Amino acid sequence: MLSRLIELSERAPKDFTLALGFSILSALYLLRRWLLPKPIPGIPYNENAVKSFMGDIPEFRDAPNRREWWAQQPARHQSPIVQVFMRPFGAPWVFVADYFESSDICMRRLKEFDRSNVTWEQFNGVVPGHHITLKSSDPKFKKNKELIRDLMAPSFLQQASAPEIHDKFSSLLKLWDRKLDLSGGRPFDIAQDIHNSALDIILGASFGIDSGDGQIGRQLEELKARTVSGGEDDLFEFEDVSIDEEQSCFTTLADSVGLSMRSPLPTIHHFLYRNLSPKMRRARAGRDRLRDREIAKSIDRRDSGQPQRCALDNMLAREDAIAEKEGRKPNYRSQTIMSELMGYLVAGHETTSAVLRWGMKYLTANQRVQSLLREAIGSAHPQATKDSRIPTAEEILKAHIPYLDAVIEEMLRHS
Repeated sequence: MLSRLIELSERAPKDFTLALGFSILSALYLLRRWLLPKPIPGIPYNENAVKSFMGDIPEFRDAPNRREWWAQQPARHQSPIVQVFMRPFGAPWVFVADYFESSDICMRRLKEFDRSNVTWEQFNGVVPGHHITLKSSDPKFKKNKELIRDLMAPSFLQQASAPEIHDKFSSLLKLWDRKLDLSGGRPFDIAQDIHNSALDIILGASFGIDSGDGQIGRQLEELKARTVSGGEDDLFEFEDVSIDEEQSCFTTLADSVGLSMRSPLPTIHHFLYRNLSPKMRRARAGRDRLRDREIAKSIDRRDSGQPQRCALDNMLAREDAIAEKEGRKPNYRSQTIMSELMGYLVAGHETTSAVLRWGMKYLTANQRVQSLLREAIGSAHPQATKDSRIPTAEEILKAHIPYLDAVIEEMLRHS
């Protein structure tokens, strides 16, 4: 066949050969133009990105600090809105660097903006069927929201989340007191402590896991100083405490979302990772064991008339109500319930941990603000200050501290 084509081309007139060659080159040129990134008019972008099929990926990949790369884009273009090309042959991502505008889009302008396919690709591997992966027009979206509608209600937060937060952070303060004694006043790293404490809180709020089973409790029991020399301003180190197996499972699953976010082909990448990685397979198996165990405990609590103590209890009660309305038997082990719980856990842990760690950094760097905050909190809790104790959860919930609200707002804005 090939020899026949060559023979025909040799017999063809030279003008025809030139025309054919020109047509092929023109088609290739037009194909290249069609495949190159196409910017949205009026939004700044990197000029080099539209000259390559890979867009901004090469520059992003070679950046010394990829988080800083994102932060540098608005500054580079002197604009709070820029577009970047992070998917070969895909549409650009519009990056909005204005905190208040972003909040407005996500919280109030829901009819104008919906979840993109990129969101589905990034989260579907870990929480398939979670409402974050569904369009607002999808009938499943409304059912999912009905299932979890009480989880952010003030009554649930005060009854279930507040006691967990107070208990776990009280343990965290005890841990830091112990570390302060062992370090002799030298500085020590608290980032991992906050990370672990936030995970303890969200596991308790999600599944009702007992207080004694948390990672901070393990650290209190096993805390040992690592022998180090150095001056009074040098970092003091402690022996690592192995993370609980069940907590490790959820950390692995949560971290896999980051893998999807960094990958140019998130769906394929995550599929291969969760099916071929032994670590990921163990994490999924551990998640399923914990799910089955805690669902059984939740059913026992309901049968014995105990009040709701976690998100799982609330969701099973909602599932009962929805099943009765639809005329079916409740399915306590549905993929939807597990995905919504996982989403609650992953989102609650990562956001809480990140904001608190950044908040500690900002307060450490701004001693004046820290002093004013301490004074405002002390004034709002005179009895606790007089008794030299931590305010109770009830006292904290009843207190109104405008300066604390302002500090939290700034922590969220900067984090």
